[in-house]
Amino acid sequence: VLVSGFLLIGIGGYLAYRKINELSRNIGLIPELRDGLHRAVNSQTHIIVEMN
Repeated sequence: VLVSGFLLIGIGGYLAYRKINELSRNIGLIPELRDGLHRAVNSQTHIIVEMN
């Protein structure tokens, strides 16, 4: 039972990893969206750093 559980988790993780890669490739094709994401992430981290 344990082995099949690990296999399921592994397959799920692999599929999620592939999906994220696919999404990041698609985002790479849309520079405006990617830059917007970077700005959003940077402003978030900046706010978090200021709070500390």
